[in-house]
Amino acid sequence: MNRNFPLLIKDRTQCLLCEDHIETNNHLWECPNNYDTIKSSFIQMGDNLIKLLNTHADRLSLVISDSIKYSQTFKWAYRSDPIHPVAILLLKSYISNDLLGIFRSHINTMKHIVKVILPYMQECSILIKINIWKKRNQKWKMLRDAWGITKKSFTKYRELFSRNQRAAAALNRPIEIDNNRDMERGYINPFNDFRNFKLDKDFLFILFSSSNFLHSGSFFSHLDEVFSFNNVINHNFLNLAIYNV
Repeated sequence: MNRNFPLLIKDRTQCLLCEDHIETNNHLWECPNNYDTIKSSFIQMGDNLIKLLNTHADRLSLVISDSIKYSQTFKWAYRSDPIHPVAILLLKSYISNDLLGIFRSHINTMKHIVKVILPYMQECSILIKINIWKKRNQKWKMLRDAWGITKKSFTKYRELFSRNQRAAAALNRPIEIDNNRDMERGYINPFNDFRNFKLDKDFLFILFSSSNFLHSGSFFSHLDEVFSFNNVINHNFLNLAIYNV
């Protein structure tokens, strides 16, 4: 918004919650002022998963609680450790290999897992929106009102500010040059790698379909690297790093 509406936001890009860091897609999940809310949400999601698997488990029902409380996705919350990168994937509606592994430990068939895991992901998504996004949105509305900005300020931006004002604001903006290829398509999740094609095809379908278009840049970026000139010349496809989270 600061890039597209500089005369409204006026470079006020600090985190709405902690006001100590520039707000980014990743910082929302790492903000210290959001930690307790995220942790309590994961404890609730973990407890809900224990109840869910107790109903659907085909095997090892006595260790369901341990499978969840010692997994990378949930262990950090029960122990009050720093948030784990795999947990951030769940916050962004990705189904990680770690989360799928919990289901595979207690349910025999992939067909049954798919039937159970997708409603669970929907439940988690709703919980995250209610507990985490709502808190941030409420703070944004308060600041927006304090700044004298309304929804119409954005839709009528061209009417509120002349062409000369908008042009001057654009010229006065600092030019930021970033040679990092990962930034060419905007935000890219650093913890997902879609080159691990050893995964079950049903799981790959879930992984891709549970991601929205905002995160598709990571997939195309990996394709760029896989088919880069050096890799093609050296037939070096199998030596690429694979994240197995």
